[in-house]
This record gives sequence, structure tokens and C-alpha cells, in this order.
Amino acid sequence: MVDDLPGHLEQHHPYFIGDVGALPRRLGRLGSAEIERRGLLAARVPKDKLADFEQWRFFAGGGWKNDAKSATAQAGGLAAEFSVSYLPDLKRYALVYTENGLGERVVARFATSPDGPWGGPVLLYTCPEMKKDKKVFTYAGKAHPHLAGANELVISYATNSFDLGPVINNAELYWPTFVRVRLK
Repeated sequence: MVDDLPGHLEQHHPYFIGDVGALPRRLGRLGSAEIERRGLLAARVPKDKLADFEQWRFFAGGGWKNDAKSATAQAGGLAAEFSVSYLPDLKRYALVYTENGLGERVVARFATSPDGPWGGPVLLYTCPEMKKDKKVFTYAGKAHPHLAGANELVISYATNSFDLGPVINNAELYWPTFVRVRLK
């Protein structure tokens, strides 16, 4: 769910933002079309109808449709974990994620509405851990706007290893890292 929607949006429908990779688990297979890359989907539903999936509407082709299979990805290259937050100082939404799921780049896309259109990826931070050890990877980039001041964003990401030994022996692995990033 989108964090801190402006009042004029929240009073009508909460927005839910998710990745297209999760859609088949909710709806079954999407026919013969295979999902090649994770994409951002937007859905909304009246607050009092949250449990009634028939009331959900999905953003597709510039409008809201009741058929989830018609939903169109608003942005690609996402991870399974990400955040969407409203930034009042910028009057924009920020979609923050680790580019392509696993990688050294934590990026953001910005939009004036939670259903887009979303701009291209903007590099927020390059995680240094992957350059130190080829068996280490970073993932789960997210924003924490409630920890940030004006014109900045606090982001976090996780670090892990493809081998169990380093995870057991290195307290810096499998632990979130927080970074303060200035926004222009």
C-alpha cells in the first residue's frame, strides 16, 4: 500500500502497488503470456470493500478496469521488495527499489500520482559490498521517508551471501544498511 497518500486521494480509494510477478499467484496463470520482467501494477478499491476482490480496479491503458488480467505494468526492472511513498516537499511519489532485484544500485522513479506515469530510474546509491566480495549481493532497497528531513530520503537495503559460512561468521551480512540521500 502506498505510504501517506494526500487526503484527496485517500478518502476515495486506497492505492495498492505491487509487482506483476505476484499477479499469477493471485489469479492463476495469465494464459500463454510469460512475465519476463517484474513490473509495477497499481490497483485501488473502496476502503469498505477491501475484502471483496470484485470491487478492485486495476490500472490498464490509462484507465481503471475491473479485469486484473488487463492490468499494465507502469515501470519495469523492479525487485520483489520495494516502497512507494509520497514526498510532500517534492509533491511527488517515490518508487524505491534495488534495480532488477539483486544488484549494487538502489534507484528511484518519481511520479505525481501513484498510478504514474513514472519517470526513468534515478540512481540514489551504489552499494559498495558487492565490489568487496563476489559472493555477496545486495537487495531489498526501500525508502523510509518518515526518517528523512526536507529534500532527502533515507533508504535501506540488505546484504547477503550466496554461501552460508560468511553469513554465519560476518555480522555485517544479513543486516539492513541505512543511508541518507540528498534529493535535488
